Amino acid sequence: MIIGGDVCVNYTVFFIGKTREFRKVKHTPQELKAFKNYILELAQGEPITIYIEQTGRYSLPVIKALHDIATIRVVEGKKLKAFRDWKGIDVKDDYKDAELLYYFGELGGDAQAVNYEAYEIRGLVKRIFRIEKIKQASVNRIRQAVAVLIPGEYKYWNKDRLESFKNLDKLKEKIEQVDTVLTEIKQEALYEIETLRLVLREERRLRERVKNFPEEFQSYKEDFEILTSIPFIGEFRALVFIASYIDINRFTNVKKFIKYMGYAKAKRESGTSINKKERNKSNRHVRREIYGLFSQLGKEKIPGKAETMREYREYLLIKCGGVKKKAGWKFADKLLRTIYHLLKTRQKFDPSKFNSPDTVMGHDPGENVRQELRRINKEVSHENLNKEGISQGATSQAQRNRKVGDTDLQAGQTSGLHSRHHNGEDQGRLQGQAQELRNFLPEDPPL
Repeated sequence: MIIGGDVCVNYTVFFIGKTREFRKVKHTPQELKAFKNYILELAQGEPITIYIEQTGRYSLPVIKALHDIATIRVVEGKKLKAFRDWKGIDVKDDYKDAELLYYFGELGGDAQAVNYEAYEIRGLVKRIFRIEKIKQASVNRIRQAVAVLIPGEYKYWNKDRLESFKNLDKLKEKIEQVDTVLTEIKQEALYEIETLRLVLREERRLRERVKNFPEEFQSYKEDFEILTSIPFIGEFRALVFIASYIDINRFTNVKKFIKYMGYAKAKRESGTSINKKERNKSNRHVRREIYGLFSQLGKEKIPGKAETMREYREYLLIKCGGVKKKAGWKFADKLLRTIYHLLKTRQKFDPSKFNSPDTVMGHDPGENVRQELRRINKEVSHENLNKEGISQGATSQAQRNRKVGDTDLQAGQTSGLHSRHHNGEDQGRLQGQAQELRNFLPEDPPL
């Protein structure tokens, strides 16, 4: 059963195709519930699809009330306008638009299905980050006022102390007792204390909701448990990852997943042209959480389960010459590959697969070594080609030098011999490295 709905500020006009009737429903819990029961009875088990136009937050009451019984699809304004022009409809009002949306769905028009759970999750993450930003601003203003009103206690009233309700009461009493001509600063400090109190109360309410996330969003419970099995990925950090990717099956390969999560590699071009496109700057929340995880691994006291991850972090720092930014990008790449692998295979994190610098997270422990062997084999082949080229070059150079003189001939032959000598040393060195790497692998590795 298809229904078209034109959403307004306080009400929605629905056109029910099955009965060819219009229904004007106000955005109140009572009327939305009554309309919900009516279409359920009318459908008699038939799937319900409701087509609405993009209206931002005005449509939230409708989506929240009906998302559990119907598939709600949002039609882009440009597509609906093109459809109206095609139908030759000049009149535009709520009832005509609702009927137009019905015919758009009846003819199989392209519209995006609404994922209400995804909207709720992303909204929760955004609210938490917004609250943190407001809290930090209030803390900064309070400390600035303390530096003026009570200079000797500026260092004492740091962020950690100001996040306690008892400490806020004590600070309020002290500021009220201060005798100063700076009354505006005093009043501003008292106002910011009350603001911070409200912000802390709201933050605790949101954090409590994060703890109850698996119960509230049952469809993401398994993803939540998989992500929290990774060291230093707690409840909120896992929620940030879920809010970003929503559905891991949307990504056909790991490269698309890494790029979507905000870690695309820089674009490199040859030639003299300059392309000023920068790295992908999206998903700043994910980048912030991964950087926080990378920084936490550098601390001395960490749980035993994360010890192998810290060893891998130290290995990357050595490999990158101590450049934390470069090591952090490599670590993020490996971590996102692990998350992708675990979510795709529905497995929890296993520290034994992260036990040495030669381990690729979430893959066969010998894969890195095999990749190195492939690189060395290519280099050996390249050296052999160079060797043949040098020999042929020396011979042809010697033939040309015969016309010039015996001295030049001798110099050309000597140069070719020296080149072949150094080439042989390089080849021997590479073969030795390859043999050492092969000793690391089990018998008959699949190269």
